[in-house]
Amino acid sequence: MTQKELITKTVREWICKRYPFYEQPDVNLIKYSENYAFFIQAQDDTQYVLRVNRPGYHRREEVLSELLWMQEIRKDTSLVLPKVYEGRDGELLQWMTIPGRPGNYVCCLFSFLEGGLLGQGRRNRQKEEMYEIGRILATGMTTGSWMGKRLGS
Repeated sequence: MTQKELITKTVREWICKRYPFYEQPDVNLIKYSENYAFFIQAQDDTQYVLRVNRPGYHRREEVLSELLWMQEIRKDTSLVLPKVYEGRDGELLQWMTIPGRPGNYVCCLFSFLEGGLLGQGRRNRQKEEMYEIGRILATGMTTGSWMGKRLGS
């Protein structure tokens, strides 16, 4: 079994234990680069993305800080970001082990947002898209009462 097949099988077996899915959702690997990304479709047709961070790539605190920042941006701005879901235990971060593989994989579940690649299907829009990206980045970088807070305090 390949690494991708093994992690997909593990996610299928693991997801209902950690998140409040009452029936087995469809689980499909959509990307692997720094992390694994899975498209999750629940039985009620709600769509999600599960990100599985490989062991040692980022510390728990770094991933949690990113998720808290995303929540602040969603709350305090008009920017459209995916919702971050808590697990059954109330935590944003969940842990998964893969049989025969070392380390713990840090996982987080997001709502699925439709989208496309920059410039895809649109000619001569790159300049406008770059300005929009700049506006979004500026808004995100200046948002968040979380800045300067210690995690867990």
